Amino acid sequence: MTDKMPMPFAQNLVNLAAGRKTEICGFIMEDWSFKQITNVSLKPETSFFMDPQEMLAFMKSLDDVTEITGVFHSHPGGSPDPSPDDLQGWHPSLPYRYFIIAGGRVREFERRGDNDFACIFDSSEW
Repeated sequence: MTDKMPMPFAQNLVNLAAGRKTEICGFIMEDWSFKQITNVSLKPETSFFMDPQEMLAFMKSLDDVTEITGVFHSHPGGSPDPSPDDLQGWHPSLPYRYFIIAGGRVREFERRGDNDFACIFDSSEW
């Protein structure tokens, strides 16, 4: 996977999230493809929780789970920055890149301590 998200891929994610009232979520693969996983959160308008069975079935279908390089979710009508729930739910030891889709753009974040993320990519800067 190249370090910088290709603009057509970012636009695909923006299009996927456009007009949705609930958060979408899934995995980003090393070849810049993605797999959307059903959001089964009890509050899907403001949070996401990937369907465990669907997630496990997808992971089992892969030749190598290291093909997964990132996790994405959207913030419909919200900020493109991590929410307090995002900060609480994202453990620093997880090996995945972290992407948020909101406001017609995709942003990638890096964990910088217990309560902080730093934006390291913003598709609006293309």
